[in-house]
Formats: sequence, C-alpha cells, structure tokens
Amino acid sequence: MNISLQKIIEVIEIDKSSFNNISIPAIENHEQTSFTDRYDCQLVYLLRDTIEKLDSKDVANTLKELLLKEHPIFSRIAVHTIRIRYNELKDYFWNLDTPLDLTLSKHEVYELLKEHSSNFSAKEIDQIIEWINSKEYFIPEELKDDRDKIERSLAYQKKEWLTSLLPSGSEKVTELIKELDKVNDADVEHPGFDSWHSSHTGNISPLKMYEIDEMSLEEIISYYHDFNKQHHDFMGPSVDGLIDMLTMAVRKNPDKYIADGTPMVKAPSQTQYSWIRGLAESWRDEKKTFECAEVFNVIKVIIQKEEFWASHNSDDNYCRWFVSNLISFIENGLQNDNHAFNPEDLPKVKEILFNILKNDNYPVFDHSDLSMTVLNNSKGKIFVALFQYSLRLARLEGKENDRWDFDVQELLTQNIESKDDNPLLFYVIGQFLQNIHYLDENWMIQNFNKLFPLDSKTNWSASISGYFFYHRQPNRMHFKLFMEDSHLLEALSSDLIVGEAKNSLIHQICTAYLYEFESIVIDNDIIQTLIYSKSENVLSSLIYFFWSPRIPFEKSVTPKIKPFWVALYNKSIKMEDKELDSHILSGCCKWLNSVEEIDDELYEVLLNSAVHINQRDRYSIIESLSKHINNSPKKVGNILIEILKKEVSYDISRGKLQEIVESLYENGLKDNADKICLLHGEKGFHFLRDIYDKYNS
Repeated sequence: MNISLQKIIEVIEIDKSSFNNISIPAIENHEQTSFTDRYDCQLVYLLRDTIEKLDSKDVANTLKELLLKEHPIFSRIAVHTIRIRYNELKDYFWNLDTPLDLTLSKHEVYELLKEHSSNFSAKEIDQIIEWINSKEYFIPEELKDDRDKIERSLAYQKKEWLTSLLPSGSEKVTELIKELDKVNDADVEHPGFDSWHSSHTGNISPLKMYEIDEMSLEEIISYYHDFNKQHHDFMGPSVDGLIDMLTMAVRKNPDKYIADGTPMVKAPSQTQYSWIRGLAESWRDEKKTFECAEVFNVIKVIIQKEEFWASHNSDDNYCRWFVSNLISFIENGLQNDNHAFNPEDLPKVKEILFNILKNDNYPVFDHSDLSMTVLNNSKGKIFVALFQYSLRLARLEGKENDRWDFDVQELLTQNIESKDDNPLLFYVIGQFLQNIHYLDENWMIQNFNKLFPLDSKTNWSASISGYFFYHRQPNRMHFKLFMEDSHLLEALSSDLIVGEAKNSLIHQICTAYLYEFESIVIDNDIIQTLIYSKSENVLSSLIYFFWSPRIPFEKSVTPKIKPFWVALYNKSIKMEDKELDSHILSGCCKWLNSVEEIDDELYEVLLNSAVHINQRDRYSIIESLSKHINNSPKKVGNILIEILKKEVSYDISRGKLQEIVESLYENGLKDNADKICLLHGEKGFHFLRDIYDKYNS
C-alpha cells in the first residue's frame, strides 16, 4: 500500500494532469477504462486492491489521508473503498460535508449511493436529497442567457443523481424524478459519467468460416470479385471482413488451401495477402506443420510477375502486406529446427528471398527507431530472413568452419565494401554479429571494420546500435575488436547511439571493468569518459548498473565497485555542475546495496553525500543502509542522521527506519536512535514513538 501510494505521489509531482478521469474513468474494473495496462492505471489498481484487503484498523489513517489530499484520484480511491467496505467505513462518508462536491469523484459517489441506497434510512435519503438540491451544477457558458435551457440542464443533472437512489424504493425520490421529468423528460444515459465512449471494432464478414471451408479456392476468389462490386454499408459486412475471415480459415486449416494453390496466382492482391497471412499465422501461432513445396511454387510464380512489383512499388498496400507476411512466414520456418521447413525447400526459399531483394523498391517508412524500422519494413526484414536462412543451412550441413551460404556471403561482402548508406542492413549486421562469428570467424575478424565502418556515420551508428540493442553481455573477442579502433569511445560520446542500445553499451563497459576485459581499469580512457560524462542519461544508466544488477554480482568482483564510486565522488563533490553532480552523489549512495562493507573511506563519502540525497533515491538508500546495520551500526546511525538533517518525511521508508532504529537501540547506540526519533517527532511524524517509549520508559 505504501509503495503504490508513494509512487502515485511521485508521478503527480512530475505531472499533475496524470490519473485523470479520461485515462481512469472508474476506480473499479470497467469497460470504459481503455488502457488498463498503463502505468498510472496499474498503480491505482494496486493501491485499490491493497486497501480493499487490509484490516480496517490498518486502513483508517490512510483513508483519512486520502480524503484530505488535493489530487482527485485520492478521494476517488477513498470513496471506492468505502463503497466496497461500506459496513465498516460508512462513517467516513457521512462525515463528509458534501460528498457530491468532491472534485471529479462523481462516478465513485454515484456508485456508492446506487449500491447501498436500498439500506439507507429515511433520514439518510433526505440528507442526500438536500445535497442534490443544494449542489452547484455546471452550466455551459453558451446557456447562461437562456433561462429555459438552464432549467432543463439543472433538471437533468438533479435527476441523474436521484436515479442513484431508485434502489431505495423511496416514494419521495420517485415523485421528485416525476416533477423533474416535467421540465426535462430526457432519459438519463450512463449516469455517474460526465463522458462516455463507445466504438465499433473489427470487420464483419459476409461469410461464416464454415461457409468458406465448404468452398474451393476458385469459388472463394469468384465470391470475392462479386462481393467487391457491391455497395457496402459502413456498419455492415465488408471486404476487409471477408479478408479477415478467409485469413482465419486458412490459419485453422492450411492443408485445404495449399493442396492446389494455383488459383492464387491470378487472384486479387487482397486474397493473395489473406492466403499468405493465414499460412504465416498458422505456422507461427497455431504451430501447425504442413508441406510447403506447393506454397513456394505458387509464391515464385506470383512474385515473378512484373505487374505484381509494379503494384507493390506504387500504391497497392495488399501487395506490400503480402511480401511482409511472406518474409515473416519464411523467418518462422527457418529459425526453429524443431518446427522448420523441409531441407529440400531451402533452395526455393533462397530464390524467393533474392527475388524480393532485387525487386522491392518501395520507399522505407522511417519509424525513427531503427529497431522498429527494421521490423516493420520488408527491406529490413529481408536481411533478417537471409541470416536465418544461412544459419538454418549451416546447422543442416554441420561444417566445422566456413559455414556461409556463398551467395549470401557474397551479397554481404558487396554491400559492406560499397560506400552506399544502408542503415537497415547494417543494423541487422550488428544484431547478427554473433551469428556471423559462428558462420565464419576469420571473415568476421578480417571484415570487422567494414561491418562497423567508422568512416560512414550512418552505417556505423546503425550496426553498432543493432549490436548493443540485442546484446547486453560482452563477448571478449567482440569487445577486443571494438576497443582496438576506438568504437566504444566513439559510441559512448556519440549522440547517434541512444536508448536501450546506449544502456547496453554502458552495461557492457561496466561488466568489462568488473571482469578486467582488455585490462580495463579505473584509469582507462573508456572508464574516465564514463566518469566525466555530462549526460544525465549516461550517468543514470551507470548508476543503475551498480545499484540493481540483473544478476547479483559475484563476490570476487564487488571490491571493484568502491574505486568507481570514489572516482565519481571525487569528481562530483567539486560541484562544478550542481544539478548533475547532486544527481550522481545521491544515486551512487544506492551502491551500498552492492558493496560488502562500509569502510572508513566509504563512510566519509556517504556522510558528505547525505545532503545531496533526493526523494527518489531515499528509500533505496535507507533500504541499503539496513543491510549494513549489523556490521556497522554506528556508521549507519550517523549516516542516517545526516540524511534526516536534510529532510524528514512520512514515506514508504518508515518501515525500514523502524527496523534500523530498533537495531540501534539493541546495539547500545541509544543517542543515535533517540536523535532519529526526535528528528521525526519535531516534524510531526510519530511512527517511531512506540519504539522511543519502549527504550526510554
């Protein structure tokens, strides 16, 4: 509960418009909440579910806090909780001045009234009616001079609230609604909501799946031609619906649609697309295995036609979707040996891939992020498929070395020796570097600087981004090759490498430092570049690596964390860039989580860094301090006092603080423990009072 509440507070501090009624129209699970997987919605659900299940004595104080907080999300959660646990918590509701006026809490209050009004007393019904009649209602500016419209609007809004009391069976409520109907007899739609959205999703097919299954391919294609000529209502059966249903039919029963695929050669591009998409989804999602020789024969004929590529390269989306789904189908038939195309089909696959590569001239849609551009353009996917083809062939042939398919290797060689910009290819090269290593180690070493061409920023940044995006752990040989020609220094300094690729680059460098790849030590240029970086993103990634490793560090390497920390401290304590250096000093304190002991040097570092610790890092640092309480209780106590001198707050760290204070008392450090308790008491936070009283009675 405390964690979710604190996270909500932190998000609101950054963006006060978050947790609004549009993104979270209801606290309970509701059809109007469109994006339940969003972070803000998940936080609200976490807090909601926790409060619903906790003992009432543990909820009371939190409920009071929620009702007093300014942001509406807190009162909404509070009212929802009261509704769910009404018998225990109803006094909180009735003690509110005017619940109907709680900001943006209309839905939650309405649902509470509707659910429990059948048990309301006559006095409580009268109280709610009084609230309804005395409430100030919103009147749009354009109605201000029209008395009749104002009366109608007020009648509707009052009637809306009164409908929440209908389950009570109160005759007074019924009579009031009848009176308001005389002013405005409109039915109340979606009561409790100020806005309501609805939509029509999906496409309607003119045929059911069983009807398609009873038809031959020729009949399906003929039906498509006839149906396509007809007029279609917006909400009725559509061509897209027919295409979707045919796709599903092929997906569920691929053998029927490949026994004789010849009709697909002359079929419209829409049905060709539906056919190949259905086969691709059947192979990938249904895990069906079927003979593909006939499929590839049909595909070869289709893509050999000049008119196909003329349509593909102009404005026919379905031709392009056909090619995209075809490549996906081929990828999925190559990458898993337990669910792969027959070996004798590989020559046809290769021919198809090279045909696509030759004829696909449609402009690439730039998604800004190369990883997305590769995945969503056939010109990127084709290179992935060619590597998957080479790897599948190599596994089948089982050679000791020189495992390349000659034509694919020749294609790659020509492209890396060309001076043309080809970021999609080079991104895929970086992604598949380890596979290139497997196919031919000598070729990889000899051509390494062509695979990562520093003289072409476009291609170099693409290949190195592809490598680091897909590879988080360093390979000793690759790392050595990157080091030899300053690729890593360039990548670290360049703004061309961003996002997850940059994070992975930093994590590889830090791993190499810990395990002494290429004799990397603290004074190495690459480490010094990290330490003296002016980028907050780079430094945040560095801090995160040593604070929260994906796999706990081996004890043999943890002593190397301290020199890195001290070097960053010595640089940052000078405060040449106050904001950035404070960020570093605070963040590095979280590395206590990864070090074995607080020696005298680290003790001084922590004492001097305490004043810079920010609210975001505070809990993690206090949690890390608690891990050292048994081995260094006095140091922990002194460090904690320095932290609290800067700021005392009531946050999620209070549980850890209680543990630490108890340990300090038990270790005979009463002065330190008393000081921590009193610092909180002076600020009005009394969660340490019981512990203080226990040791001061």
